[in-house]
Amino acid sequence: MKMFKRLVFSLLFIAILATVLSLLVTRRAEVKVVKGFTYGAPTAQVASTTPGTFTNVYYGFPSTYKHIQTFRPDGDVFSESSVVVQDWGWLYVISNIVFWSGLFVALLSPFTIFYRPKAHQPEALITQNEVKSTDSEVQSPVKSAEK
Repeated sequence: MKMFKRLVFSLLFIAILATVLSLLVTRRAEVKVVKGFTYGAPTAQVASTTPGTFTNVYYGFPSTYKHIQTFRPDGDVFSESSVVVQDWGWLYVISNIVFWSGLFVALLSPFTIFYRPKAHQPEALITQNEVKSTDSEVQSPVKSAEK
């Protein structure tokens, strides 16, 4: 029962860790752009009127479950525009969880295959023959006073 609990907690920990990594890993790419740069979906592109910074943010790894493009103008302009290229996709999140779980299991499999803990022998099973006696093997260098 103890090993079953340990197995369940280990699998639960791997599942939680895989879910967290699937949702929190992001990739970001920033590029300086000039006036007239266009971005957005192919059917509804937006052109910039000032130079600025264009940022692609990809949520999820290895499958991207959400993709946002953002343009920030340079200078004293405090506005930015964002375009959601790819909306939230549950299928991609599930594939990321399967990927991370498989990776953890693959990395831990050599440990689970080759590690064998040494069994401790209970003290009640030690017999008299296994206990070594030192009476007959070693003579004392101190002379006895019983002569």
